[in-house]
Amino acid sequence: MERLDLFVSGAVDRAALTYTLDLFGECTRARFAWRLRPAEESAGADAPGVWYGRPAPEGAPGTVEIPLRPPRGFRAAALDLPAPLSEAAGGAVLVYADTRAETGPPARVDVHGRRVAFGFDLFATAFAFAACLEERAHEAAHGPVHGYARRLTRGERRFERPWVEALFAAFARAISLAAGRDDLFGASAPRPLLLGHDVDAVDKRFVKSAKGAAFGLRNAGRAAVRGRPGEAARCALGAACLPFARADYFQFDRIRRVEERAGVRSTFYVYARAPGRSFFGRLRRLVFDPDYDLRREARLVAKLRELLAAGWGVGLHPSFDAFEDAERLAGEKRLLEQALDASVTKVRNHWLRLSLARTWRAQAEAGFEEDATLGFNDAVGFRAGLARPFRPFDPERGGALPLRVAPVAVMDSTLFDYLRLGAADAAATARAVLAEAARFGGSAGLSWHVHGFSDILGWGGVYGELVAGGPEAAHDG
Repeated sequence: MERLDLFVSGAVDRAALTYTLDLFGECTRARFAWRLRPAEESAGADAPGVWYGRPAPEGAPGTVEIPLRPPRGFRAAALDLPAPLSEAAGGAVLVYADTRAETGPPARVDVHGRRVAFGFDLFATAFAFAACLEERAHEAAHGPVHGYARRLTRGERRFERPWVEALFAAFARAISLAAGRDDLFGASAPRPLLLGHDVDAVDKRFVKSAKGAAFGLRNAGRAAVRGRPGEAARCALGAACLPFARADYFQFDRIRRVEERAGVRSTFYVYARAPGRSFFGRLRRLVFDPDYDLRREARLVAKLRELLAAGWGVGLHPSFDAFEDAERLAGEKRLLEQALDASVTKVRNHWLRLSLARTWRAQAEAGFEEDATLGFNDAVGFRAGLARPFRPFDPERGGALPLRVAPVAVMDSTLFDYLRLGAADAAATARAVLAEAARFGGSAGLSWHVHGFSDILGWGGVYGELVAGGPEAAHDG
C-alpha cells in the first residue's frame, strides 16, 4: 500500500493521533497508510506530506500544515473554508476556538496551489468530537446526561451535523490538492441505514398505558407553560384516552412486511430481566422497565426465533439500572440467549441510558460486540460527530475499545413525542438527517419502537417511507 508521510512534533499525544488517523482512514476510504516521522526528518522532503506542529520546509513539493494546539476549553465557532475544501465539507466546519495557531489571525485555512495551511488543530478538534471530550467533561462535573440533550448547556449541543465527517472531508480534499492527485481516496457512496426496534411492550397493558398517559400529561403541561393552548389540549386529550383505547402492540409481522418489501433487515432489542424479589425492586422495575417477563412470553420467544431464522437480528434491551453494570448485563444477556437458544452480541440500553466513562467498558466486559445507544431521546443528530459505526476511544485504555458503536441519529419518539411533529414534518426532519449522513458516504441509525407501528400511534408510516429505498438505503443495525 502507498504511504504518506506525516511529520509530527515530539509533543503530540500519540494515542489520540493514532485513533484519529485510523478513524480518518475509515471515514474517507483512504488508499494509503500513514508513515509517522519526527518533524526533524522533514528537511529536504521530496514528496507531498503533512506537517503537524511545525511548518513545512521551503521547497517541499506539496504540503498540508496543521498547528499543534489541543483544546483547553470547549468554546466552538463556525469556520468558513476556501471553495475547494468547503465543497467537500458541505459548508463551514465547527472548530474549537482555542485550537487555532498561537499567533497570527483567527483560525482560517489558506490554500495556495499545492500548499494548504490550516489555522487550527484539525486533529485535536476531530478527536475531541469523536471521543466526546466535551460531554465527558460535563459528565465528570455533573454526572451522565444519558439520553437527554437538554441536560447539556446550549453551547454544548453540537450534533446538528456530523462535524468529524466534515472535518475529515476537508482534510482529504487538502491532501488531494497537495499531492496533485484524485485517486488517494475511494468513492464516497452512501452506506445503508442502521435499523433497530426496541421491544418496550408486547401487549397494551395498563402499566404501559399509564406511563404513556403520564408522558402525555407532561407534554400538555409544557405546552401550556409555553403558551400553546391548542397543543396542550391535544396532549391532554390523548393522555386521557390512551389507557382506555384498544390497540395491538405486537407489531412484528407488520414490521417484517414493511422491511421485506424494502429488501432490508433490522434488529429487535428485547428486555430480559427476571422480576425483582423485594417490594422496592419490583416497584422500581414497574416504573422504569418494560412490563413483561420474557420467561412467560412464549408467543414473543417463538416470534423472535422465527425472525432470527429469516435473517433478522435480536439484541438485548437491558433493564434501567444495568447500563453500567457488567455483571447485570451479562446475566440479562444469558437469559435472552437461553430463551432464544442463540448468541446475542448487540445491545441498546433502555431509555438510551449511557455513561461515556463506564457503559461501553461494561458492555465489552459483558461480551457484547455492538452497542446502539449513542443518541438522544429529545433531539436528532450526530452525538459524536460521526455518521457511521465506530469503535469508541477509552481514555483508560489509551485507544479504542473492542466494541462497535452504531449511533442513533433519529428515533420515533423523538419526532412524535418530544418534538411533537406531524407525519410530514417528522419525515422531512428525518430525511434531512439522513441526507447529512449520505453526503459523506455515512450511515444513520433509525430506532423505531415495535408498539409505535400500532394503529393507535401510527408511527410506522414514516418509517416505511424512510426505508423504501431498499437495501441501498438500510440494513441490519
